[in-house]
Amino acid sequence: MNNSFSIKELRIIGQNKQPSSLLFEPGFNVIDGASNTGKSYAFQCLDYMLGANDVPEKIDEAIGYEEIYLEITLPDKSPITFKRNLQSSSDYTMSLVTIDEFSTRGEKIVLKKKHEANNKKTFSGTILDLINLLGKEVKKNARNTTRSLSFRDIVRLISVDEVHIIAKESPIYSGQAINKTVEKSVFSFLLTGHDASDLIEIEETKVRKGRILGQIALVEKFVEEYNNKLTELKKNNTKEDSEHSQRHISELSDILSELSKDQESLTQKRQELWERLEKHKSRLLMIDELKGRFELLHTHYETDLDRLDFITNGEELLNQLHSVDCPVCGNDIDKDHFDCNIQSEEGHEIREAIEVEIVKIQAKMSDLVGTIQNLEEERTQVNQDLEITQFDFTSINEKITRELEPRKKKTKEALDNVLQKQKNIAELENIQNHLTELWAEKSKLAQDLKTKPIAEDDTIEVGYSTFKSFCDHVAKNLKNWKFSANPIVEFDTEKMDLIIDGKTRSSNGKGFRGVAHTAFIIGLMDYCIDKKLPHPGTVIIDSPLTAYQKAEYKKEDELSEDIETAFFESLSKIPKSRQIIVLDNKSPSDDVKHRINYIHFTRIEGNGRYGLFPIEKNK
Repeated sequence: MNNSFSIKELRIIGQNKQPSSLLFEPGFNVIDGASNTGKSYAFQCLDYMLGANDVPEKIDEAIGYEEIYLEITLPDKSPITFKRNLQSSSDYTMSLVTIDEFSTRGEKIVLKKKHEANNKKTFSGTILDLINLLGKEVKKNARNTTRSLSFRDIVRLISVDEVHIIAKESPIYSGQAINKTVEKSVFSFLLTGHDASDLIEIEETKVRKGRILGQIALVEKFVEEYNNKLTELKKNNTKEDSEHSQRHISELSDILSELSKDQESLTQKRQELWERLEKHKSRLLMIDELKGRFELLHTHYETDLDRLDFITNGEELLNQLHSVDCPVCGNDIDKDHFDCNIQSEEGHEIREAIEVEIVKIQAKMSDLVGTIQNLEEERTQVNQDLEITQFDFTSINEKITRELEPRKKKTKEALDNVLQKQKNIAELENIQNHLTELWAEKSKLAQDLKTKPIAEDDTIEVGYSTFKSFCDHVAKNLKNWKFSANPIVEFDTEKMDLIIDGKTRSSNGKGFRGVAHTAFIIGLMDYCIDKKLPHPGTVIIDSPLTAYQKAEYKKEDELSEDIETAFFESLSKIPKSRQIIVLDNKSPSDDVKHRINYIHFTRIEGNGRYGLFPIEKNK
């Protein structure tokens, strides 16, 4: 996926000032013209908007200009605009609109100018996130300490000013020794796509020594504690104890197993006896209940007999009664009348019925008496069975509670004691093993204390084939620019620079160094894009063809017209997926001018564009 961007416009504004604007396009862009027309100032403005802390140098033409804008075109062709103060170094204001729309629409977001790790609310974090580099780590020093990648780390490899373009120092270095490790790490990361997040940091010597000595002291403390415990355990535990306790454990386990079986058997029998007891008790309750009911029924039968006997033997009672009317004949009831009643047919039937009823009741009473007697006999038998069962239950229960359970408890306690002794012996052996390990650890720590750690250089991750592929891209540009007939480019891993046709880049004259430096920067962009590695997709180069003229001039520093012509011709053909901005005194041919985005500063009033800033008319 292509996450590169391109610069659309640089605009500088001020109150009562005509805006100064530079419009750029994808592909090749050239700004040329005479000296002192603002090309270098334009480069400084671009650098400032790409995260430089210092504002551009003060020049007379910029007096009164207060704000600077940079519009970038994102991969999806949408715009994003950044604004900064031109008079003093400031944070950014960002909006997802064009420069023309910035003051009227779009949400404004303040971005800190200083990079902070993984913070998208900074300019660096916003751009790094855009090109999928947010959160990457680079190596900081020889101890493999890392820090987060900043966009300014990338800018060094995409934007080169007129001083560094001809420097003998490697294109990846800024010239400050303290930054060499970081700068080398950034270059390695761009070539491989692998950052330094997996590096293991090497401690400082003092910190490392203190840590190891602390670990040794801790090991010695553990050794002392284990030795004290070992001495204590050895007093009451020996190897012979271990062998004896093993046999004792087996014997006690067998005894405990037999006792458990006996207890289980007796407990089951006790349960059966208890159920039988409950059954006997339940039967006694039933017998008593039935006996009580039958005795009550017997009482009722006796009452019925007494009533019937009263009826049949009531003559004597009737004689004692005063005369009343007979319910049968209506005459007075007297002895003579009673005799008539007896002698009557109805009286005879009643008497017979009473006698039959008496016989029935007497028969029932006889059966009831037999039943009650049977219940009494059963009750006696159940009571006897209950006493026997209760005796058996009590005997078994006492055997369980007074004999088996105490024996089992005592055996278990003895077994626990032997097991504890066995545990102590096992712990003794375990402590001895720990002590052996601790002594080995102490020996290793002592050896580590004598050994100095070696930090590996993360550039070894860049293999020969990677450097070769990068050099091939550089060689392709140099060949197109007619640097030599068939340039052979190699990479010097010590100087981190190019060797061209067997000659180091730094040993060439200024003009050739500038062209080779330009080939390095553009070759890196081509390599990253071709390999689908993250890269902004834009490079900015100040004076790649004429920088040598601004320094001490020597004949061997001069470039041929063929190189200059081939340089412009070749770059005019780059694809629109990448962007190159060149600021130089040299001009491309008229044919090339029509095929590129060409801006010319004439330094002649009234003839084209005078320079970066428009000429103010006298009021």
